[in-house]
Amino acid sequence: MIDNIKPKEATSIINSLIGGVVPKIGVQHITVGRSEEIASFVTALEDVKNGHSMAKFWIGDFGSGKSFMLHVLNTVALKQKFVVSNADFTPDNRLYSNDGKGVMLYSTIMDNIAIQTKPEGGALPTLLEKWIDQVITKTSEESNISLTSIRDEQYLGLIQKNLMKTISEITEVGSFDFGTVIMKYYEVCCSPKNVQLFV
Repeated sequence: MIDNIKPKEATSIINSLIGGVVPKIGVQHITVGRSEEIASFVTALEDVKNGHSMAKFWIGDFGSGKSFMLHVLNTVALKQKFVVSNADFTPDNRLYSNDGKGVMLYSTIMDNIAIQTKPEGGALPTLLEKWIDQVITKTSEESNISLTSIRDEQYLGLIQKNLMKTISEITEVGSFDFGTVIMKYYEVCCSPKNVQLFV
């Protein structure tokens, strides 16, 4: 297994262990004696792939390896192309609060979204842009308009209509508010006139 360690992972592992923290990447290379827990988690991921949902709690004494296993499980999920995120519950990061601390937890979760190509977080823009591109490609194919032409401003309404149609099919999310946010994101980051501003 040592031969499979990339230089970036090796540096991360060494620096993290020197600092007394769990490495953010490459943690699977130093996992020992946890094969049953990992196998159980892989089985759970397979269930999720098949449409199930679940919540698991990792409970243990101080120093028993909870944070370590969280990083291992994140690594396993990322390798299977899951989108993952994590956040620590603290007095300032709560599920519910009247003074904005619940929003801080939500912001932390969004900031920490990770994918296989961005394992250290910050992957939300990448996911949104990929999804928007898929809707644009589908719109292009259905409307028989070339991919270069569909991005012209004259087709902005058509793309927005298909974005909202796709979002309205997501029943688990408050689709109107979610759709409005996605539209604003598209207008600011992906619409033809604004893409030219960033070039």
